[in-house]
Amino acid sequence: MTRHLRRKDYRVGRNRIRRLKRKTNLAALTPHKNRRNRSHEPISTCCRDLAVTRANRVWHTDVTYIPMGHGFLSLVAVMDWHTR
Repeated sequence: MTRHLRRKDYRVGRNRIRRLKRKTNLAALTPHKNRRNRSHEPISTCCRDLAVTRANRVWHTDVTYIPMGHGFLSLVAVMDWHTR
């Protein structure tokens, strides 16, 4: 915001912008941080007792949001735990 206003020949500093944003409750739109509990185990707790001995028994999905020019792009990955 400061750089944008300085390019338009306004004399502003980052502290003034920060104060005005706080006063008007203005915030950037960004995706939220992933706050889920991460486990370092390869299989989640619901499949812990299941022996993965053949394909198509346990599947895992993951969704990632990639910022684009006009919003976000969703990238979805699906993986079979046996064949990976």
